[in-house]
Amino acid sequence: MFDFTPYMPYIYAILAGLVYAAFGYLSKTAQQDFDWKKFVSTLATSLVVVVVLLQSGQAITQAGVEAQMTAYFMLTVIFQKILDAVFRKVETRALTQRARPPQGTTDPAIKFSIQYLGSRITPCDVMFTALTDGITKWSYGDGVFASFDTPGQKTILHTYKIPGTFQIRAFIGWVMSEPMEVTILGIAPNPEPQPVKKSWLEILIAWFFGLFGKK
Repeated sequence: MFDFTPYMPYIYAILAGLVYAAFGYLSKTAQQDFDWKKFVSTLATSLVVVVVLLQSGQAITQAGVEAQMTAYFMLTVIFQKILDAVFRKVETRALTQRARPPQGTTDPAIKFSIQYLGSRITPCDVMFTALTDGITKWSYGDGVFASFDTPGQKTILHTYKIPGTFQIRAFIGWVMSEPMEVTILGIAPNPEPQPVKKSWLEILIAWFFGLFGKK
Protein backbone atom coordinates (compact mmCIF):
# COMPACT_ATOMS: atom_id res chain seq x y z
CA MET A 1 0.00 0.00 0.00
CA PHE A 2 1.35 3.42 -0.95
CA ASP A 3 2.77 5.39 1.98
CA PHE A 4 1.49 8.98 1.98
CA THR A 5 3.36 9.94 5.15
CA PRO A 6 6.19 11.89 3.44
CA TYR A 7 3.62 13.86 1.45
CA MET A 8 1.25 14.70 4.29
CA PRO A 9 2.69 18.20 4.94
CA TYR A 10 2.05 19.10 1.31
CA ILE A 11 -1.44 17.61 1.46
CA TYR A 12 -2.19 19.65 4.60
CA ALA A 13 -0.87 22.79 2.92
CA ILE A 14 -3.08 22.28 -0.13
CA LEU A 15 -6.07 21.58 2.13
CA ALA A 16 -5.34 24.80 4.02
CA GLY A 17 -5.21 26.69 0.75
CA LEU A 18 -8.49 25.11 -0.33
CA VAL A 19 -10.15 26.03 2.96
CA TYR A 20 -8.89 29.62 2.73
CA ALA A 21 -9.91 30.00 -0.91
CA ALA A 22 -13.30 28.36 -0.30
CA PHE A 23 -13.95 30.70 2.63
CA GLY A 24 -13.29 33.68 0.37
CA TYR A 25 -15.64 32.23 -2.25
CA LEU A 26 -18.44 31.52 0.22
CA SER A 27 -18.17 35.01 1.73
CA LYS A 28 -19.01 36.59 -1.65
CA THR A 29 -22.56 37.72 -2.30
CA ALA A 30 -22.65 36.52 -5.92
CA GLN A 31 -21.19 33.50 -7.69
CA GLN A 32 -19.70 35.63 -10.48
CA ASP A 33 -17.37 37.23 -7.92
CA PHE A 34 -15.36 33.99 -7.74
CA ASP A 35 -11.91 34.47 -9.26
CA TRP A 36 -10.09 31.27 -10.21
CA LYS A 37 -6.80 33.18 -10.60
CA LYS A 38 -6.90 34.20 -6.95
CA PHE A 39 -7.93 30.65 -6.05
CA VAL A 40 -4.81 29.26 -7.79
CA SER A 41 -2.74 32.05 -6.23
CA THR A 42 -3.88 30.95 -2.78
CA LEU A 43 -2.88 27.36 -3.50
CA ALA A 44 0.53 28.53 -4.74
CA THR A 45 0.94 30.54 -1.53
CA SER A 46 0.12 27.47 0.55
CA LEU A 47 2.95 25.58 -1.18
CA VAL A 48 5.33 28.41 -0.29
CA VAL A 49 4.13 28.11 3.31
CA VAL A 50 4.76 24.36 3.50
CA VAL A 51 8.31 24.77 2.19
CA VAL A 52 8.98 27.39 4.87
CA LEU A 53 7.41 25.31 7.65
CA LEU A 54 9.31 22.18 6.67
CA GLN A 55 12.50 24.07 7.48
CA SER A 56 11.45 23.91 11.12
CA GLY A 57 11.99 20.15 11.02
CA GLN A 58 10.16 17.81 13.37
CA ALA A 59 8.40 20.63 15.20
CA ILE A 60 5.78 20.75 12.45
CA THR A 61 5.85 17.21 11.07
CA GLN A 62 5.30 15.62 14.50
CA ALA A 63 2.48 17.99 15.44
CA GLY A 64 -1.11 16.83 15.31
CA VAL A 65 -3.29 17.21 12.22
CA GLU A 66 -5.27 20.06 13.79
CA ALA A 67 -2.12 21.93 14.79
CA GLN A 68 -0.59 21.50 11.33
CA MET A 69 -3.75 22.64 9.54
CA THR A 70 -4.04 25.68 11.82
CA ALA A 71 -0.42 26.63 11.20
CA TYR A 72 -0.73 26.18 7.43
CA PHE A 73 -4.02 28.09 7.33
CA MET A 74 -2.83 31.10 9.37
CA LEU A 75 0.49 31.39 7.56
CA THR A 76 -1.21 31.04 4.16
CA VAL A 77 -3.41 34.02 5.00
CA ILE A 78 -0.45 36.08 6.23
CA PHE A 79 1.85 35.17 3.32
CA GLN A 80 -0.92 35.83 0.79
CA LYS A 81 -1.48 39.36 2.10
CA ILE A 82 2.25 40.12 2.33
CA LEU A 83 3.04 38.82 -1.17
CA ASP A 84 0.01 40.62 -2.69
CA ALA A 85 1.03 43.92 -1.07
CA VAL A 86 4.69 43.62 -2.14
CA PHE A 87 3.94 42.69 -5.76
CA ARG A 88 1.22 45.36 -6.09
CA LYS A 89 3.66 47.98 -4.84
CA VAL A 90 6.30 46.87 -7.37
CA GLU A 91 3.72 46.84 -10.18
CA THR A 92 2.44 50.32 -9.26
CA ARG A 93 5.97 51.71 -9.27
CA ALA A 94 6.69 50.13 -12.68
CA LEU A 95 3.44 51.47 -14.18
CA THR A 96 4.15 54.95 -12.81
CA GLN A 97 7.59 54.97 -14.39
CA ARG A 98 6.23 53.79 -17.77
CA ALA A 99 3.42 56.35 -17.70
CA ARG A 100 5.68 59.39 -17.53
CA PRO A 101 4.98 61.53 -20.59
CA PRO A 102 7.81 62.68 -22.85
CA GLN A 103 9.09 66.14 -21.97
CA GLY A 104 9.54 68.75 -24.67
CA THR A 105 8.40 72.03 -26.19
CA THR A 106 4.95 73.00 -27.46
CA ASP A 107 4.29 73.56 -31.16
CA PRO A 108 0.86 75.04 -32.11
CA ALA A 109 1.35 73.70 -35.66
CA ILE A 110 0.65 70.15 -34.42
CA LYS A 111 -3.07 69.67 -35.04
CA PHE A 112 -5.61 66.90 -34.47
CA SER A 113 -9.39 66.55 -34.35
CA ILE A 114 -11.70 65.05 -31.72
CA GLN A 115 -14.88 63.05 -32.36
CA TYR A 116 -17.20 61.65 -29.68
CA LEU A 117 -18.61 58.26 -30.64
CA GLY A 118 -22.11 58.22 -29.21
CA SER A 119 -23.07 60.23 -26.13
CA ARG A 120 -20.58 61.89 -23.81
CA ILE A 121 -21.75 59.78 -20.88
CA THR A 122 -19.15 57.48 -19.36
CA PRO A 123 -17.95 55.05 -20.59
CA CYS A 124 -17.38 57.12 -23.72
CA ASP A 125 -15.34 56.27 -26.82
CA VAL A 126 -13.50 59.19 -28.39
CA MET A 127 -11.68 59.11 -31.73
CA PHE A 128 -8.64 61.29 -32.33
CA THR A 129 -7.48 62.03 -35.88
CA ALA A 130 -4.02 63.37 -36.69
CA LEU A 131 -4.20 66.38 -38.99
CA THR A 132 -0.43 66.90 -38.96
CA ASP A 133 2.00 64.37 -40.38
CA GLY A 134 4.44 62.76 -37.97
CA ILE A 135 2.21 62.35 -34.91
CA THR A 136 3.04 59.09 -33.16
CA LYS A 137 2.13 59.51 -29.47
CA TRP A 138 -0.91 60.68 -27.51
CA SER A 139 -1.66 61.82 -23.99
CA TYR A 140 -5.36 61.33 -23.20
CA GLY A 141 -5.32 63.48 -20.06
CA ASP A 142 -6.58 60.73 -17.76
CA GLY A 143 -3.15 59.26 -17.05
CA VAL A 144 -3.13 57.03 -20.15
CA PHE A 145 -0.59 57.39 -22.97
CA ALA A 146 -0.69 55.60 -26.32
CA SER A 147 1.08 55.27 -29.65
CA PHE A 148 -0.04 54.39 -33.16
CA ASP A 149 0.18 50.67 -33.89
CA THR A 150 1.10 50.94 -37.57
CA PRO A 151 3.08 53.43 -39.71
CA GLY A 152 0.86 55.95 -41.47
CA GLN A 153 -2.01 55.47 -39.03
CA LYS A 154 -4.14 58.61 -38.64
CA THR A 155 -6.87 57.72 -36.14
CA ILE A 156 -6.86 56.23 -32.67
CA LEU A 157 -9.64 55.40 -30.18
CA HIS A 158 -9.71 55.82 -26.42
CA THR A 159 -12.41 54.93 -23.88
CA TYR A 160 -12.93 57.33 -20.99
CA LYS A 161 -14.27 55.44 -18.00
CA ILE A 162 -14.67 58.31 -15.55
CA PRO A 163 -16.36 61.71 -15.97
CA GLY A 164 -14.39 64.95 -16.12
CA THR A 165 -12.62 67.38 -18.41
CA PHE A 166 -9.35 66.08 -19.83
CA GLN A 167 -6.46 67.81 -21.63
CA ILE A 168 -5.36 65.89 -24.73
CA ARG A 169 -2.01 66.37 -26.46
CA ALA A 170 -0.43 64.83 -29.54
CA PHE A 171 3.34 64.36 -29.87
CA ILE A 172 5.82 64.46 -32.71
CA GLY A 173 8.97 63.14 -31.14
CA TRP A 174 9.60 65.31 -28.06
CA VAL A 175 7.43 68.17 -29.31
CA MET A 176 3.79 68.33 -28.17
CA SER A 177 0.70 70.08 -29.43
CA GLU A 178 -1.40 72.66 -27.67
CA PRO A 179 -3.91 70.90 -25.39
CA MET A 180 -7.46 70.23 -26.54
CA GLU A 181 -10.24 69.43 -24.10
CA VAL A 182 -12.54 66.44 -23.88
CA THR A 183 -15.48 66.60 -21.46
CA ILE A 184 -17.09 63.36 -20.30
CA LEU A 185 -20.33 63.32 -18.31
CA GLY A 186 -21.21 60.92 -15.53
CA ILE A 187 -24.46 59.46 -14.25
CA ALA A 188 -25.00 60.18 -10.56
CA PRO A 189 -25.35 58.69 -8.05
CA ASN A 190 -23.84 55.43 -9.32
CA PRO A 191 -20.74 54.66 -7.25
CA GLU A 192 -17.44 54.18 -9.04
CA PRO A 193 -16.38 50.53 -9.27
CA GLN A 194 -13.67 49.48 -6.88
CA PRO A 195 -10.36 48.61 -8.56
CA VAL A 196 -9.63 44.90 -8.78
CA LYS A 197 -6.60 44.03 -6.72
CA LYS A 198 -4.27 41.54 -8.33
CA SER A 199 -2.63 38.74 -6.37
CA TRP A 200 1.15 38.43 -6.26
CA LEU A 201 1.01 35.40 -8.60
CA GLU A 202 -0.99 37.31 -11.27
CA ILE A 203 1.50 40.19 -11.13
CA LEU A 204 4.47 37.82 -11.39
CA ILE A 205 2.96 35.94 -14.35
CA ALA A 206 2.13 39.21 -16.14
CA TRP A 207 5.69 40.43 -15.58
CA PHE A 208 7.12 37.13 -16.90
CA PHE A 209 5.03 37.24 -20.08
CA GLY A 210 5.89 40.93 -20.47
CA LEU A 211 9.54 39.92 -20.88
CA PHE A 212 8.53 38.14 -24.08
CA GLY A 213 6.28 40.92 -25.31
CA LYS A 214 3.10 39.03 -24.49
CA LYS A 215 0.03 40.35 -22.66
